[in-house]
Amino acid sequence: MPKRIIDGEALWGSDRIASVEPEWVRPEYANLIPLALSNGVFEFSVRRVWKDVYAYNRPSMTEKKVAIVLEALRAAKLLFVFQAEGKSWGFWTGIDRPGRLPSRERRGTHEKTGPEPPADLLQCFLTDTKGCHVDSDGILARASARPEPKPNPKPDPNPTEEGSEVSLPQWVPQREWLDFVAMRLNIRKPIKTASQAHYCLRQLESLRAQGNDVAAVLSQSIAANWQGLFPVKSGANNANKSVADQTRRNAAIALERIEQREARAAAAGGAGRDSSAPEWGSADES
Repeated sequence: MPKRIIDGEALWGSDRIASVEPEWVRPEYANLIPLALSNGVFEFSVRRVWKDVYAYNRPSMTEKKVAIVLEALRAAKLLFVFQAEGKSWGFWTGIDRPGRLPSRERRGTHEKTGPEPPADLLQCFLTDTKGCHVDSDGILARASARPEPKPNPKPDPNPTEEGSEVSLPQWVPQREWLDFVAMRLNIRKPIKTASQAHYCLRQLESLRAQGNDVAAVLSQSIAANWQGLFPVKSGANNANKSVADQTRRNAAIALERIEQREARAAAAGGAGRDSSAPEWGSADES
């Protein structure tokens, strides 16, 4: 594995790293930098990254988690993904600054190199230029995808090509979406294909059209460990209020019954007492 120079101060003060969600992914950026070949690229495969970086000493870091890490770094524009030579390749943006990679004289002779990232698409990716399409792999949508997934016995009426990007609409909050995907992994109901991711997005779009807040919909499913997405329960506070009201009603009923028992007991006591006997504290007492 090649040696790569990491600038600690640049890492600690990086706004892009600070924007990575979920937060637990941020330290993985420095751990993955050594994947870079002499020109800063590496073969972009979830299984290969897992095998090279985590399989030996991080058994708890599954392929599914690696997929989330790579997509989160791509979303923060720390990782650019492109197609070349019939494969997917990743490029660490900014790694080509002077001093971080071997000199061009050493590339290809002393150290292995990879295809150069297309400059125009890289620029579009970094600047979000309108009208520019960057064909990156939708890793998030295939978080638990295997190298050779089993075919779906029922054909998808809207099939999605393997490896195609699933872009999140602007109205979908990235943090809640990532947490929703991670939750689905934890409950063993992962989003395995791009088609499944598109289906979830269509559900969110439908719920949004009904007036539901998308972040609230995702948060609700995350909190309850729900595989699906449902309208936000607006009666949650009302339910608590109903419980409190019922508790007060029960207390009032109990108090009324106690007062009725005491009244009956007082009436029974008065009927059995000698009416000629003076009451304590009366004016007849001498």
